[in-house]
Amino acid sequence: MNGKILIVDDLATNRVVYRARLAAAFYDPIMAADGESCLCEARNQQPDLILLDLNLPDIMGHEVLKRLRCSPDTRDIPVIAMTAATDADTRLAALSAGADDVMTKPTGEAMLLARVRNLLRTKADADYRGAAAEMALPGFAEAQMTFEPSATIALIETPATLAASWSHDLQAHDPRPGDRLVALSGAC
Repeated sequence: MNGKILIVDDLATNRVVYRARLAAAFYDPIMAADGESCLCEARNQQPDLILLDLNLPDIMGHEVLKRLRCSPDTRDIPVIAMTAATDADTRLAALSAGADDVMTKPTGEAMLLARVRNLLRTKADADYRGAAAEMALPGFAEAQMTFEPSATIALIETPATLAASWSHDLQAHDPRPGDRLVALSGAC
């Protein structure tokens, strides 16, 4: 699975390491050093995923996440927030701001690639479902068919004339098409 991934980190070393890991896994890495360039690249390049450091020099990562989620051009791009903090509050704040996942730096290559692959697969599935829904335009799709099995209802009473009277009364209530009412005598 290939994809365009935007790497956002203020440290050039981190960007280079992530770029090497992702390129080796046949992803197409794009890099940004701050929040403003992240927002610009996200709009212009439309990456399939963003790796976003939460500690950026110009705009904090939480604010970048909020701006990404507010823009119609970037709101559906999956974002993995990267942070050196290990506390639950930082993770919760990132998820609340719109991150799809939060990873602690430094992260192992196998775990990073597994999470990237998982989010890209989830995005591809959502994109496919969205495209399939768009193809079902009015006039181009068959109407949805429903299956309602018909029923046979037996009214058994002695004498049979009473069962026939019940059948007549029930027919006045307009049963479903295909349903049958049968009056039978209870006498053996």
